[in-house]
Amino acid sequence: MVHVHLSVGDCSKEFLQKLRRVNHITPKNYLDFVSTYIKLLQEKDKFVLDQCQRLGGGLTKLMEASEQIKVLNEKLKVQKKAVGQKSEACEELLKGISEKTEIGREKQLLAQTKSVEMEEQNKVRTSIFYRENHYSRMFLFV
Repeated sequence: MVHVHLSVGDCSKEFLQKLRRVNHITPKNYLDFVSTYIKLLQEKDKFVLDQCQRLGGGLTKLMEASEQIKVLNEKLKVQKKAVGQKSEACEELLKGISEKTEIGREKQLLAQTKSVEMEEQNKVRTSIFYRENHYSRMFLFV
């Protein structure tokens, strides 16, 4: 700091030579310079401490987030296993349903063919029945 005060003296001599104006350096100027320097130093110190606190808070948040991520990853592993088991169960259930559906379709087709056969048999029976009744009536009149 003293160097700055002394260099102002050198600059004052140059100022006098070039512009012919006198610039006096007093102890009061030096004290003002020191007080301004201290004030600036305090401001910068406060700024640096605030930035450190802010950085510390950010690091704390990052650590908390890291811990939460670890917990959530563990839950995710457990849930993935559960989802895998349930999807296997769903696949088995779907396979069973598709097999039963296929069996049901086969039974339905079989029932339809039997229904058609029974209708044909009923038609044959009813036609035989009507023929027999018709011939028996004819004999009654004879």
